[in-house]
Amino acid sequence: MKKKKDRFNGYSAEVRELVLAFEEMLRKGERNYMDEDQLEVVIDYYLEINNVDMLSKSVRFAERLFPSNSEIRLRRSHLLCAQGRFDEALPILRDLERQEPSNTDVAYALGALYSAIDDHARSIRYYKQAATDGYELGTVYGNIGDEYVALDHLKEAVVYYKRALAISSKETRSMYNLVQTLEQMDQMKELVAYFDKYIHDHPYSKEAWLCLAYGHHNIQELDEAEDCCQYALAIDDTFFDAYQELSDIRRDQGRIEEAVSALHQSFDYAPLPQDIYHQIANLYMDYRDNFTTAIVYLKKALDLDNENAFAWYDLALCYLRQANPFVGESPIGWSIEVDETQSSADYQPALNAISKALQLNPQSPDFLVLASTIASLMGDFEQAETLCRYAVELEDYDVKYWASLASLLMFCLQQWDKAIDVMREGLTKCDDPMPLQPLLAICYYMTGRRNFLFNALSATVRNCPEMVSMMLEACPEMQFDYDVMNIINATE
Repeated sequence: MKKKKDRFNGYSAEVRELVLAFEEMLRKGERNYMDEDQLEVVIDYYLEINNVDMLSKSVRFAERLFPSNSEIRLRRSHLLCAQGRFDEALPILRDLERQEPSNTDVAYALGALYSAIDDHARSIRYYKQAATDGYELGTVYGNIGDEYVALDHLKEAVVYYKRALAISSKETRSMYNLVQTLEQMDQMKELVAYFDKYIHDHPYSKEAWLCLAYGHHNIQELDEAEDCCQYALAIDDTFFDAYQELSDIRRDQGRIEEAVSALHQSFDYAPLPQDIYHQIANLYMDYRDNFTTAIVYLKKALDLDNENAFAWYDLALCYLRQANPFVGESPIGWSIEVDETQSSADYQPALNAISKALQLNPQSPDFLVLASTIASLMGDFEQAETLCRYAVELEDYDVKYWASLASLLMFCLQQWDKAIDVMREGLTKCDDPMPLQPLLAICYYMTGRRNFLFNALSATVRNCPEMVSMMLEACPEMQFDYDVMNIINATE
């Protein structure tokens, strides 16, 4: 039998004794006396573990005994903030601030409140005021860093994250936030230099070794990155995040089986083992085209969590690629090549899986487009068009859904004029409509609209030259058209 987790792990014997005494008193309906300090300990325990129900009960109990006590009122404001009732918490904190303008606990609470309501400049001012007493300074500096990130003042954020880490190597939240901020600033070499020095002073910080691994990985120093992960695991062989990073590094080195091995090693420490099965499946799908093995792992993931819509989507994709290896997604939509040896029954497993994914998430455009592809391969073109149009309706700013709809109309239905109308509309709505140009060029070629064809060809070669080969592969007749190839070669 699995041992029950001790909810007081990391807390003192006094906290355990007071909390249990308070809970026993509530169970028996008694009203025993507890002094202010004892009740503050109980309330703070519930605040730290985010048990809002017990926090509310303990605050109400304390208020009945000590209605004007400023520390109890401060904790009432904490409760209101935890409940999202910021407009009720603010007057309490303002009143406490007037009574005790130098109370740094009140300043910290105001900093947290203003952060929650997105008044980040004011939050910084109060956090800096809270920092004047030097208490929990690492946490306060980390919070100030977070507020500067929210204001997009990244240099200032880096300063405060580094200050937090200079005070305490246990400020892992600030450590990881520093990594994200430096990455956002495209300063990964600076990140590596910082953590090289940091590890010299803190050689047993597994989190620092992981951050250094991430930095090396980002700048493609993969051997160094792997070494850093191994150091982190030497410090703590249960460090789940290090196994994850090690797997990613090996994946990028092309060592897929070793990447899978690292994920297998992480199973015992994974918060959600089903996610590990899903990750392994993705490795076999994306880097080995081994859909049979991927299906095995996806089924294991779904055995643990049958409501994972993305696992059902990937399972549908695997079944589809098993049935027809010529089907795939590209920047100009799904390539659909009908295999005459296949029947509708061959696509049924894929249809069943994508239907389950859509039950769980009926408004995912990616799910809808895959369902449309399967429907078209099964000969249900009306349903395929309906699904694709719904995907476009949901996210009409994303060109890939317009491209999928246009590809369906062009290559499955040969409805060239209809496809042109769709793409012209897409050109006005997409954030980046350029991938529609090669499809338009094909349509104009097939309908004999030479002037429009030449404009679309020029736009394709000029703005998305990587799609020229895909265009010619989708419409090989164009390769034998002198004018078409002349424009392509001249523009190149």
